[in-house]
Amino acid sequence: MSGKRRKVEWSLDLEHMRTRAGQVVSDVMGGTAEVKKAQLREARSGAASAAITIEFSVGHASIAALPADSPDLFQAQISYVGEYEFIVSGREERFIRLQQASDIGQALGAAVHKAKNLRWDIRLAPGIPLKLNLKGSLGKTDVDLSQLLAHNLKLESGLGALRLNLPQQERPLSAEIMGGVGTTAITIPDSAAGDIKIRGAVGNIALQAPRPAALRLQCKRGLGKIKLPEGYLRAPEHERDAGKEIWESPNNPDAQRKIFVDYEGGIGRFSLRNPDSPYCGRKAR
Repeated sequence: MSGKRRKVEWSLDLEHMRTRAGQVVSDVMGGTAEVKKAQLREARSGAASAAITIEFSVGHASIAALPADSPDLFQAQISYVGEYEFIVSGREERFIRLQQASDIGQALGAAVHKAKNLRWDIRLAPGIPLKLNLKGSLGKTDVDLSQLLAHNLKLESGLGALRLNLPQQERPLSAEIMGGVGTTAITIPDSAAGDIKIRGAVGNIALQAPRPAALRLQCKRGLGKIKLPEGYLRAPEHERDAGKEIWESPNNPDAQRKIFVDYEGGIGRFSLRNPDSPYCGRKAR
């Protein structure tokens, strides 16, 4: 399959430069940029895996699974201002990129005045191994990977709350998650295994894992507090690197499938809780 490039473009004629300069100020102050809609899709036919990069824009953003019988690998319904860029290439290994390409005036104007009308809703094919590179929006972001096969994930939270449900899959997960300004809430399924690297920023990191999940948590403190459930055991001094603490769930030593979480703190708080038991708010010392 040959590469294809689809792009909504603005005119760059010199005679319009003066008008454009005035529009930047107008858009920021008044949010006059037009809200447009687009439906995007890429067929699943011939794809054995996919590497997908999405840089969300302003407003609400979501990712979830397509129906199992869908003929598509990728679908998107977006409401946007300015420009977007949608690029697809490859065949057996499909490469997809979707991102905002708007000028600063329109983006800021939309953020202030039109954010409630802007959405990027992405749906991906279940049953196909995915490598995901995601950047959160200026607004609320919901990423539900529970029904997808996402073996590799890189995610940067944006300016706003982000909710992430990790996949339920046999293959171990490798994930790198960078916190943003709002709260980043991460749910781990009880069948999960693999490595999760979390780097805190300004906002809080809230990790939720059911009691059957076997976790080993390595922490390097930032300015925020670290809170763990009752029952987590602190590893002895000789097992820890300098400046780091290690905590384990009670079932971790004997578990066949394990999650290793490497956390480095920022300004916000890190908390881990079990939804099936009262949260005690125990502080890691």
